[in-house]
Amino acid sequence: MAKQTQAQKKAAAKKAAEAKAQATETATQPATTATAEAQTQTMTQGDTNAHAQAGAGETQGAGDPQTSGDQEQAQPIPTVFDQAVQFSMSGHASGGTAPNAGELWDALACEAMPPKLAVAVFDCAVHQGAKITAILLSKVGISAEDGKVDPESIETLADRDEGELVIHFLAWRLRRYAFTANAPSKMREWSQHILQLQAFVLSDLQTG
Repeated sequence: MAKQTQAQKKAAAKKAAEAKAQATETATQPATTATAEAQTQTMTQGDTNAHAQAGAGETQGAGDPQTSGDQEQAQPIPTVFDQAVQFSMSGHASGGTAPNAGELWDALACEAMPPKLAVAVFDCAVHQGAKITAILLSKVGISAEDGKVDPESIETLADRDEGELVIHFLAWRLRRYAFTANAPSKMREWSQHILQLQAFVLSDLQTG
């Protein structure tokens, strides 16, 4: 066999090196592509999980009563009778010296009256007595005998303005106070109470 020349040996070595490099590149490329695809899939899955967690957090927060100020339960409105007792008897002596609130309320037929007038009438009975209250009620067209109101006379006032009735009744209360023996020393205190009662009845009383 003829001996290879130096040029032929170099050419053969170069081809062998190129073939080796190509084989190495071919073997590496699938792994690199697979790695890139795996990284892309991992990133996509991470974004999906993040969105899912965020959505779950928003849903949980919307339904959590501790995070919402509108979830407080509304307190029930007290009855007109309870409000009348609270206003008129809160500073009254307890025990035997205190009038029976339920008996006064029933005797004066307060339940049959318009709520605002009922509270004004009840307050009068607490502070001035049932008999004087009956006398003052007659001034606004409600009849009463022996401290007890006639419910039928209340029905005749159905067409009258409730606020007007209250003011008319309270005016008669003030007039009654003015003619009592100790009016010079007590009139300012009594007048202040009547003004507070008027404000409560016409503005703050809750009737549902």
